Amino acid sequence: MSARRYLKLSLLLPFVVPVIALGMRAGYNLLIANRSWGDLFGPRALAMIEAHLVFSLVFGGLPYLIFAILAWRWISRRPLRSSIVLLALSPLVVMALYVGLGSLSLLFLRDPDWAHFAVGLWRQVLLVGYSYVVVVLGIYLVLKGRCLSEGPSNIRLQATVGGGLAAD
Repeated sequence: MSARRYLKLSLLLPFVVPVIALGMRAGYNLLIANRSWGDLFGPRALAMIEAHLVFSLVFGGLPYLIFAILAWRWISRRPLRSSIVLLALSPLVVMALYVGLGSLSLLFLRDPDWAHFAVGLWRQVLLVGYSYVVVVLGIYLVLKGRCLSEGPSNIRLQATVGGGLAAD
């Protein structure tokens, strides 16, 4: 697998992990015969982690989706090193998008409570965001020397120059 493909796939992690956490909660509640399978009660640590992940997707999904689409394109077109730097800085970028969307909601929705709530979540955005960054870049460092190549992620789709592959 190419390093670029790994970085692109890692952009999906903040969408996949909350869904898996919710599925685990559903399985746990079904296992103990709890009728409301989606509730956030039960073992305290598991419920806290699941709630944080699910709410991060609910409240941060739109800003992260905007970032993920732009980052997907960035990773395809930029040098690998700048893609890694972008991933390392991604929580700050998402936080800026989040604060910007919160400010726009104040401007257009005229709802100061929602805007203050949105802007006030910057700590959680950084906490959850850098948790993903540590995991993704930690796995990248482990896999880098073992099975990740630095070539194009899909050679057949890369532009050619003079019969050879275009430089990154």
